[in-house]
Amino acid sequence: MQSEKYLPQLALYAYQLGASQAALAYLRHGVLVTFGPDTLQATLKQLTEATDRMKALDFHPEPSPERCHWCAFRGVCDAAWQAESLGDSAGGTGVPSCA
Repeated sequence: MQSEKYLPQLALYAYQLGASQAALAYLRHGVLVTFGPDTLQATLKQLTEATDRMKALDFHPEPSPERCHWCAFRGVCDAAWQAESLGDSAGGTGVPSCA
């Protein structure tokens, strides 16, 4: 299960509803994943920063495994390919890292 994939959407829902936590229920697996206030606030901060960069037309990559794991552009991102080759030579995971 990849609960973090849905965290930005959940954080926005929680913010709009005034909720201090959010949860994902995986009914087939009988699993409930909850996200507390600190996680939701940190995610909202990241979303706000990303929105501000978009408004400023600032689209430079900021490589990190956390930011780039789900990035739709990592297959064509120069920063991802550079980070991947560095990761392989340094014994890393080989997972591209871009924003």
